[in-house]
Amino acid sequence: MSKCLWDAGVATEFVKNRKETLKAQIISVAQKGIPLMIIVGEKELATGCVVVKDIAAKTQTAVPLLDLASFATEFFKRTF
Repeated sequence: MSKCLWDAGVATEFVKNRKETLKAQIISVAQKGIPLMIIVGEKELATGCVVVKDIAAKTQTAVPLLDLASFATEFFKRTF
């Protein structure tokens, strides 16, 4: 997933098996000024989707994994 985003020119930070709660991770992302957070859990893996959380808007969208790079690219074109 990270490689797919990197290949699309989207700066990506990957964190695996972090022991922080999801809420703590969201706070950390917001403090770093990272605009999007991609959440992948067991449910997402089973459905082939990821949850993309817009930190500033406090919204989230289920995105098929195959569409993630284009979704992120379009987000950054609209936002920045």
